[in-house]
Amino acid sequence: MFQVRALAAAVAMAVMLACTSAFLTASRALPSRVRTAAAGIRTLSMTVPLITPQDAYEMMKSKSVPYVDVRTQEEFSQGHPEGSANIPAFFPGPTGMAPNSEFVSQVEQTYPKEEPLIVGCQAGPRSTKAVSMLEAAGYSNLMNVEGGYGAWARDENLPVSR
Repeated sequence: MFQVRALAAAVAMAVMLACTSAFLTASRALPSRVRTAAAGIRTLSMTVPLITPQDAYEMMKSKSVPYVDVRTQEEFSQGHPEGSANIPAFFPGPTGMAPNSEFVSQVEQTYPKEEPLIVGCQAGPRSTKAVSMLEAAGYSNLMNVEGGYGAWARDENLPVSR
C-alpha cells in the first residue's frame, strides 16, 4: 500500500512540475508581445509583422506600399525615409509625449484600411502604439519597421530625405 501511495505522489508531483514549467515558459513570452511565426517573421501581435528597414524599402519601391512616419514634424524634418509621409501619432507635451487625437482620422483620410501600410517611428515604441491605434480602427494590413528610422538611417544603402 505504501508503494502505491508513493508512486501516486510521485506521479502527481511530476504532473504538477510539468504544468508549472509550461505555465512559467508561456508567461515569460507574454509581456514582450513579440513572437516568432512559423515562417520566421517576427510579429508584434497576432497580425502585425515587424519588417526590416531593407524590406520596407523594397516594398515601397517594388509594390508602392506607403510608409507612414509617426514621429514629430521636427524629427521628420531632420531626416526621414525617402518617400515616407509624416503623420505624427504623438506630440511633445509638458509631461512627455501626448497622443495625437487626430492621428487615426488623418491616416484614414489618405490610406484605405484594407491596403498595406508600413508604419515607423524613431526606434519602435511609438510606431508600436500607432499600429495598435490603427488596428483598433480596423486597419488589417499593417507592418511595423523594426528599429524605426534609427535603423533605416544606419544603413548607408537606404535613401534618406532631409
